Amino acid sequence: MNQKSPVIDPTVYVAANASVVGDVEISTGSAVWYGSIIRGDSNSVRIGTESHIQDRAVVSGVKSVASGLPGSVSIGNNVVVGYGSVLSGCRIDDNCRIGSGCRVLEGAHLEANSCLASGSVVEQGKHIPSGEVGTSERVDRSTGRATP
Repeated sequence: MNQKSPVIDPTVYVAANASVVGDVEISTGSAVWYGSIIRGDSNSVRIGTESHIQDRAVVSGVKSVASGLPGSVSIGNNVVVGYGSVLSGCRIDDNCRIGSGCRVLEGAHLEANSCLASGSVVEQGKHIPSGEVGTSERVDRSTGRATP
């Protein structure tokens, strides 16, 4: 288990009942809202500036596995992770919006300026290209790309 302590900028808001543990860095002006969990105990979690992890979201690094997919989490600047979403070992670039109840799994990647509709799932190793909108119905499970 990772024994590092979180590094949280003093401008970050962390709700009283949110948990931030392990190898976690949270940058200027970001927020971790009520009931959220940020877990850097198995791998690192990095959250950029002005990003918001909304109520009951779970963000966790995962141990790297034989597939070679990364286990760390990288969340860019100006990102919103919606209520009740779960992010595990994924990369979210700048200016992304993730709707409520989404699942973004190990090795998944949302490029800058993309978004996910509420309830969407991005499977392991898949990605959403820049500027695209992914939905549960419109994400091609074989390529991970939004379909027309």
